[in-house]
Amino acid sequence: MENQTRRLLVVTEGPNQGQAYVLQDMVCTIGRTADNTIVIDNPRISRHHTQIRLLPDGAVVEDMGSTNGTWLNGRALTSPQRLKPGDIIGLADYVAFRYEVEAGLPTVKLTPPGTPTGVMTDYDALMPPPPPAYEEPYPAYPESAAAPLPQPAPTLQAVGATRPRRSQRVYIVIAILLILICLCAAVAVYLWFAPVEFWQKVFEIFNIPMPVL
Repeated sequence: MENQTRRLLVVTEGPNQGQAYVLQDMVCTIGRTADNTIVIDNPRISRHHTQIRLLPDGAVVEDMGSTNGTWLNGRALTSPQRLKPGDIIGLADYVAFRYEVEAGLPTVKLTPPGTPTGVMTDYDALMPPPPPAYEEPYPAYPESAAAPLPQPAPTLQAVGATRPRRSQRVYIVIAILLILICLCAAVAVYLWFAPVEFWQKVFEIFNIPMPVL
């Protein structure tokens, strides 16, 4: 045991709110699979989502190409950035951590990367994350007013729920047309096979001479 500076991530939003994770590895990763230092089993979190690299004089946070992004103090993280005590690290719109530093407290000596220190839920282990690709010095992240984490995309409604219902009038009109067509067909068949006496009466009514066949 040695008296060293202790760096922590305290959950401020999401599951296990208030829980503190001590960063003991030189490279600490946060993601969905069990080979991360901090495991968050949620589909919005990528397998290897965010990485924090401990340095002698501080720490650096970096997004690892996650699908839903990493946010530092309300701004999307696009490059490695140094951390300051009190910085808020957001993962997607699901969980947020506050970076804290406690000096002069006894801590365990740094262990090799790959030894989990905190797990929210278990998950199958995959290949370890690739090493970060960046060089010092790291630019200080610009100060900005805290902005809310991005909201999840609205879910699409079922196609059947948005399809307009056909008016009942359309079915009524179609039924009337079918009845008229059937009546016309019946009249035509009757006239075609009508007896001669019927046609004589028709021609007498209209005062038309009966044609001789």
